[in-house]
Amino acid sequence: MLTRPNTRTNINNNASPPDSRLSIPRNQGQTILYLHIGEPHAAADSEATPEGHVLRFNDQGEVIGLTIINAKWLLQRDRAINITIPEHIAVTPDALAEALAAA
Repeated sequence: MLTRPNTRTNINNNASPPDSRLSIPRNQGQTILYLHIGEPHAAADSEATPEGHVLRFNDQGEVIGLTIINAKWLLQRDRAINITIPEHIAVTPDALAEALAAA
């Protein structure tokens, strides 16, 4: 299960995705691809990827969906869609004890 890191970046992308597992509407020449896990529902939070897509999270910080902007154009141009997903790294106090003691 992908979960978001503990940083908070609020894009306020609370628009509900369409009622299907996959939807490809066109918006002013853009192809927008909505992907979601399970039934679509409003996200508790969202975060932009460096590529300009949007990851949607539930209230436990788990990824529940992804909005890909300009999907068709990216596939035509790059023959792939690249998405950077944040990596969550947990560090325990024990792992930091030596560094904290030296500080």
